[in-house]
Amino acid sequence: MAKLMYGKRTGVNGVTLKEHGTFTLEIRQEILLINPIGAWNLEMAQHFCADYREFCRELIEQPWGSLLDFGQWQLGPPDMWQPIEELAVWLSHRHHSFEAVICPLSIQKQLIKRRFEITPGLITEFFDDWDKAFAWCLQQTQQLRAST
Repeated sequence: MAKLMYGKRTGVNGVTLKEHGTFTLEIRQEILLINPIGAWNLEMAQHFCADYREFCRELIEQPWGSLLDFGQWQLGPPDMWQPIEELAVWLSHRHHSFEAVICPLSIQKQLIKRRFEITPGLITEFFDDWDKAFAWCLQQTQQLRAST
């Protein structure tokens, strides 16, 4: 599992920009579990995307999926979505087939629905309960394995 918090990057005029927020990534039963935590900024989104690309490499040879839990995420500025959208397109070319999403706030659901417009082939489902979301992911995995 990867967990990163408060890294630094040099920004405009040599000013060090701190990443705000953190995240965890974990692979469980061939499903990538993603937990963004806290309020994010652009630097954290970029860090997350780079780590996500590396972390999911063992999954991308066959259809796979993820569970995205926004339960501890406190949103972020509009500019953080560009690297997230670029990651989504990259993933769509690497067998990312489904995503379960837990969104306790309606604004989170609106934002992620907008992100899903970029990858309309991705099977998505929203949940209130982690166990139900994970069970759905296991079911999707079984169906994908049976069809290949």
